Amino acid sequence: MFLFEMLDNSILNVALPTIGRRLSVSTAELQWVTGVYAVVFGGLVPAFGALADRVGRRKIMLLGLVLLGAASLATSLVTTAEQLIAVRAAMGVAAAMTTPGSLALAFRLLDEDTLRVRATTLISTVGLVGLAIGPTAGGFVLAFAPWQALLLVNVPIATLAFIGIRRGIPANRKNELPAAPSTAPVPCSARPRSCPRWSHRRCSSTRAPHRFSPG
Repeated sequence: MFLFEMLDNSILNVALPTIGRRLSVSTAELQWVTGVYAVVFGGLVPAFGALADRVGRRKIMLLGLVLLGAASLATSLVTTAEQLIAVRAAMGVAAAMTTPGSLALAFRLLDEDTLRVRATTLISTVGLVGLAIGPTAGGFVLAFAPWQALLLVNVPIATLAFIGIRRGIPANRKNELPAAPSTAPVPCSARPRSCPRWSHRRCSSTRAPHRFSPG
């Protein structure tokens, strides 16, 4: 999926003049068409990576593939620049959901460190290749197909990836997911130093009451 995410991000740049003529959009709107994908993708990758660690990487990646296919299919209905920007934003969300799982699921399938290094190298190399050949592939497709075809190609790819992951990779068990961090207060006696100011009252309340004995 990393290949097609990089390919999709670069292939659309060639179609910008065609999109501008067909939808009658301004230069600023065309910048939003390309920029909103990168902004949404970069901003949500850490969040979806953390969420995938909690609920399961396979589950988040499958949901991302569904969103990617639906957003790409919606391209055929786009008639305005605002609609295209919304579609590209949804595709950025889908890419943020699938990217963390691509490498994590590869590590889950491979046990040896050597194979994991090879898988990481292959995924990175293939992504860079997609980034490089995107403009050439986009120009070739535009020679005989409308610009919507550049994004509609994601629909069969997302479908095949969804079927392959669902059948080939088992779901995470509960004991395989990391436990949520504990929010229970730490007793003062377990802390290495004296209690901080905010817990002074709690520390004082746990001490035995002092009794004054006359004489």
